[in-house]
Amino acid sequence: MSKLAVIDLGTNSVKLLIAQVNSRPHFMIKPLYEKVVITRIGRNLKATGKLDKSGADKTIRLIKGFVNRCRKENINDIFILGTNALREAIDSAEFIRDVKRETGLSIKVITPREEAYFSYLGAIGPLRKGKNLVIDIGGGSTELVYGEGFDVTWWRSIPIGAVKLTELCVHSDPITKSDYDKMIKYIKHRLPKTIKPGSMACYGVGGTVATLAAIAKKLKKLTPKGIEGCVLTKSKVSGLMELFCRIGIKTRSGIACLEKERADIILAGTAVLSVIMRFWNIKELTVSSKGLRYGFIKDKMLPHLED
Repeated sequence: MSKLAVIDLGTNSVKLLIAQVNSRPHFMIKPLYEKVVITRIGRNLKATGKLDKSGADKTIRLIKGFVNRCRKENINDIFILGTNALREAIDSAEFIRDVKRETGLSIKVITPREEAYFSYLGAIGPLRKGKNLVIDIGGGSTELVYGEGFDVTWWRSIPIGAVKLTELCVHSDPITKSDYDKMIKYIKHRLPKTIKPGSMACYGVGGTVATLAAIAKKLKKLTPKGIEGCVLTKSKVSGLMELFCRIGIKTRSGIACLEKERADIILAGTAVLSVIMRFWNIKELTVSSKGLRYGFIKDKMLPHLED
């Protein structure tokens, strides 16, 4: 058994997973500590081309705190993964240098393909057979991944996420019908039309999906254990989207399990999921709290899994 940590730097949030990994006799990832903090490093990225200054500063302080915690627990294997925002920002190299200076650790900026694959591996859990579709809605991009067992046969990374879509399409509070129609059209035009999934299991990961699950279950607080395995139907997602259209950010902020920092972007993230489910006639999906971070660990252990 060994302990390791994975820090996932997203466009909207930073996620830490400290886990104990057992490869023999049965592979298992046991989470010891998980934390999600919204820093929105990708705020206005499309308009400026740069990382948000306050978000970047907050993220660096957070990473430093996470790393210090890991080192106090004698965890030497610490992996920092950068996603969409660090792929797109023109000043990402400067940010990576700053993190290296403060922590001594390098950031691995993963490719869209790697991000899709890790999300897939994490979401499908211990399954090795059967067809699966994983939908990962982030702040800056949405990954759609289709495969059978551990083998991914098709994937797409779409450059729309809850933060990016909000900044592009939501200009009123509550949203006007005109803005709403433009947002739905924007999403539809960017969905791939090259796959027609048949019988399969469908999984959803990411902050938007997790929040919708917590609201659907009427949780007072969003926790990985609380949302794991929750089933979201197409009609439930559509109903929540209609609710978010009717109420403004202030009212949304009063929902117990909806983080105040997510209240402004939850509508756009929900719209992405709703359009995807309608487009491919996905009647329901199973929510997984085990996305990219778990998939990254599983990928490192795949030689053991395939023995």
